[in-house]
Amino acid sequence: MKRIPMLSNKNKNQEPKSNEIKNRESWLKIIIIGGFALLLFYKIATAPFVFRFSDFISLFSSLFAIAVTLIYFNKINKLEKMMEDYTKGRPVQQTEVQIAEEEVTEPDQKQLELFEEKVEEPRTAVEEETEEESLEEKEDEISEEIFETKRIKEEELEKIEMDKTQIYNELFTRAQLNEEEMKYFNERIREKETESFNTKQELNQFKERIQNVFKKTPQLFQKRDSRIEGIVRMLNPVTLKNASLEDLNQRLDAVIDVIPTETLDSLVRDGLLDSHYHLTRSGYREFIQVSKTFQ
Repeated sequence: MKRIPMLSNKNKNQEPKSNEIKNRESWLKIIIIGGFALLLFYKIATAPFVFRFSDFISLFSSLFAIAVTLIYFNKINKLEKMMEDYTKGRPVQQTEVQIAEEEVTEPDQKQLELFEEKVEEPRTAVEEETEEESLEEKEDEISEEIFETKRIKEEELEKIEMDKTQIYNELFTRAQLNEEEMKYFNERIREKETESFNTKQELNQFKERIQNVFKKTPQLFQKRDSRIEGIVRMLNPVTLKNASLEDLNQRLDAVIDVIPTETLDSLVRDGLLDSHYHLTRSGYREFIQVSKTFQ
């Protein structure tokens, strides 16, 4: 944020200089055009009204020189405007990126209600809660580190672009260059282009990592059924990822005696279990979905 007033002061100091340069160029245009016009009028006034090829050549060369001069100054003015727009617009874009990054905040995770089960001991519940909190803290640290690295890479890319602009300015200010100077500037430009390409590649990688982080966060904040969650905890959720419906029903039969009857009946009413307390298709999908949130 401290760069913004410094860059704005530099732009304010450069504005009077650019106005003086524009005034000089406008006067130079007037002088050149006036000189050619006087020469043309002198030729018309002094020469007899006889068509001569030499006069035609001189008139054509004068008009051609005027056209080339106007095109040259038009190109220079466009180049200066592009440079001014680039130097003025760059800090604003950087501040917008910083503000957007500051506005991205992760919500606090709500405490999930645990399944009321007689078999689970209080110690295991407390240990699982502490593990979830530690995982959330680690993910927060990783996301903050990714954002900080992304910000540093953007600053490096901005510096590389400014160096490239400085090199181009030196090229425009120096009209005639020898071979050694041309090689030197070409090497510097290639070096900056390589640095810019590598930095952009790293920025794209960090953006993909940030997108992956935000894709995983909905699973952490997804509301889970406390009944299914308790049963999944008993069945070891890590091993349920690729379990089939038959395998899951066999595991459920092994722990069916310790699950309260009220819980089983409520799952039957919701269509997640059948009359034999086996999983239905919808119940199988729910169990697999809840098991993924533990991974």
